Amino acid sequence: LSAVQAAQLAASLGVLAGAGAFDVAEIARRAVGLDRFDVREDGEGFLVAGGRYLTRTVYLEVARSSVGDASTRIEWRLRPQLTIVTSFLASGDQRASLRWRRESN
Repeated sequence: LSAVQAAQLAASLGVLAGAGAFDVAEIARRAVGLDRFDVREDGEGFLVAGGRYLTRTVYLEVARSSVGDASTRIEWRLRPQLTIVTSFLASGDQRASLRWRRESN
């Protein structure tokens, strides 16, 4: 885990334990009205990403790295276990993937 991820994990565990920990990412997420907000390390530095649900099944995320690279990601949940993810990078690259999640009983 990176230092940022460790701090986010500690804050989340504190909230679950009822300690009411000070969570900077959660404060920032609420301040700008995002459904998700994440700061994590990538291979070249940090990546800041945030997004909102456009509908119950469509999520839009915009991210920027510490070196200035931007990306946009759209997740479309077709079924509870099946999601299509598309990514658009500032360089013009585009990616699409299909996620399938199997839950065991």
